[in-house]
Formats: sequence, C-alpha cells, structure tokens
Amino acid sequence: MHRHLQIALSVLLCIGSATASDQDLDALMERAELRETIRIRSGGTLLEESTALEQARTQARSRSDYGLELRPGISDDDVRLALRVYLPDHWSKKRLREQLVLAAQSEQLRVAALEWQDIVSVYRDFCSYRMLRKQLGLLENELKFIEPYLAQADQSVERSQLAVGDRARLYSTFLALLNDRNELENSLLDSRRRLKMVLGPYAELENLSALAVITMPSQLEIESLLRSALEKRADYRLLGAEVRTMQLAEEAARSEDGFRLKYIQPAYNVDYNNGISSWELSASLILPWGTRNPDIGVYQTQQALSLAAQSEQRKMIEDRLRVLLETAKGHYALATEQNRRIRPVIEQLNADLEQMAGILLEQMRDVLSIRERMLDATLQSAESECRTEILAVDLAEELGGWQ
Repeated sequence: MHRHLQIALSVLLCIGSATASDQDLDALMERAELRETIRIRSGGTLLEESTALEQARTQARSRSDYGLELRPGISDDDVRLALRVYLPDHWSKKRLREQLVLAAQSEQLRVAALEWQDIVSVYRDFCSYRMLRKQLGLLENELKFIEPYLAQADQSVERSQLAVGDRARLYSTFLALLNDRNELENSLLDSRRRLKMVLGPYAELENLSALAVITMPSQLEIESLLRSALEKRADYRLLGAEVRTMQLAEEAARSEDGFRLKYIQPAYNVDYNNGISSWELSASLILPWGTRNPDIGVYQTQQALSLAAQSEQRKMIEDRLRVLLETAKGHYALATEQNRRIRPVIEQLNADLEQMAGILLEQMRDVLSIRERMLDATLQSAESECRTEILAVDLAEELGGWQ
C-alpha cells in the first residue's frame, strides 16, 4: 500500500499545475514508475530520516513528561547520591500537536529534498545517455557506408586500377571512425553503469529513456518561475518550518515565564570523617520578578538565523533562475541561427551526394570529405539537443518540480 501511495504522489508530481488528459494518463503512470524506482533505491536515506523523525517526536513529547536524573558524587570525605526529578513544562496539547506536526513535516521535506536530487540526477544522466546512443548510431551508419568500398579498394589495387595512397586514405578514414565508435561505446558503458547503480541491474534503460524527458516551460518569466520555486522547493519550505518551530518554542517559553517549580532533588549524604549521614531536599524555582526565561533569547536568535537563511535562499534561487533563463535564451537563439545557416547546406549536400551515387573509387576522397563534414554537423546537433535537455532539467531542479 505504501508503494501505491508513493506512485500516486509521483503522478501528482508529474501533473504539476496542469490537468492531464485521458490519453496522457498512461504516460504519467509510467513516469511515476520511473520516479518510484529511483525512490526505492534511497531506502537507507529514508530509514535514516525516519529515525530522525522518531527522535524529534520523542524529544517533543518529553517536554510534557516527568524526567529523572541520578546524580551520584564521591569524594575523599563523603558519598552523595541525589535523584533530580524534573517537572513537566505543561505544554498545551494543541501546541504539542503542532510541534509534532512540524517535526514530521520537516523530516518529510528533508527526504523530499534528497529524493529530488536523486531524480534530477537520473534525468540529467539520461540526457547524456540519449546523446551517446544517437551519436553512436550516426557513426554506425557511416561505417556501414564505407565498409563495402574497402573490398572494392583491395581489388582495384590488385588490378592496378587504384593507387595505394587512395586506398590508405580510405582505410584511415574507416579507422578513425572505428576509434570514435570505440570511445563512444566506452562512454555509453559508463553511462549505463551510472544509471543502473541507481535504477537497479535489471532496469530497461531504453524504455525508461523515453520517459525521462523534461521539456522547457513554454513561458520563461522570472516572476512566475520564482513563485513556483518558492512553493515547490522542499529545502526552502524546510526553512519556513524551522522558523515556525522556533516561534512555537518561544511561545512556550514565554508562557512558562514567571514563578514555577523546575525540579526537586532529594539527596542522601554519608560523611566518613564524622561518621554521620543525612538527608537533603532541594528545589529549583523560577521567580516571577527580575527573571526571564533565557531560552527565549536562544529561540529568537534561531528565528533570526532561519529567516536570514530563508532570505538568502530566496535570493540564490532567483539569481540562479535568472542565469538559467539567460543561458536558455542564448542557447535557443544560437541553435536557431545555426540551424538557419546549416540546414540549407546539408540539404544541398544530400542532393549532390544522391547525384554522385555511381562514383568511381578515385572520387571517394571527395565524397568522404563531404560526408565527414556532414557527420560533424549531425554530431554537434546531437550535443546541442543534449545541452537543451540538460538546461530543462537544471531549471526543473531549481523549481523543485516539473512544470
């Protein structure tokens, strides 16, 4: 049941502020399964945070319980044993309940922040994974194109119809492509390793790759994006929870200010030198005049620090969003300009290569030179697409959720 609850929450995360249509439901469920897989791999973190939550709950409840402290003492002259009994702080049930809710929310936000980092890291790795597969496919196609000409070149050299130098250039081009392919295959293996370390050894990366895609928001306005980030980011909301926790603690400290009994301490003392023993009873009193609970100042300081951290976090989020928006706009403008310049050239070269279908081996040098330039352009296009996808993931990371 817990798994289905997490999947349902993941679906809500996928939907975001928009309502999904019926045809999108299957895709949303698949994306939820991907994110659920990532979360399952964070079991150790969840256990650690659950332990912290239980400790916070116990600490909050102890404020309304009695406490005992054994205070033994031994010296050359005497032995002393005291039992200090701390009296409860008399927190109201309402305040205690809110304190526990805040403790639970804080730990949930910490878990959410850690999970979110895992999720965006996997999505970012999938961007590189798709690029490497696309580039590897381009090199494979080029190798398949050249390979038949190698046998023809061998036969032509044997018949003295082709110079050895021309065959060497053909083989050299083929070898360069083989080296590039081997390098890409090694990079792809590393990419698979990183993904499967998170998703598990049996993860179907090809299927998951089609799901782990983030699109750039249609409207890139800093004001709306900043509002969305402050509403969604778990780390920012956590600072708000810390401020409220300190406010509750200050309210409790103020309500306890004035005359009250903090603890009582019965003690038994044995004096070796005089051979006598005695009982003692002491108590700690908070007097109503000229006193002020020192914890109030501590809680106020912590509030000020949390508010300052929250303000600094807000400024950092805004600055990073501005940088990402500026980078995205610049990248899109550059990609558009490059596409405008390169696309007509690629189309013309493709048309020319079609007319050169029946070329002689002696002309292969020109064809390979043309195809090499076209291959460079398509490889760079794959890199540009990967940068665009990573920018979208970076923006989603700053927003704390998908748009």
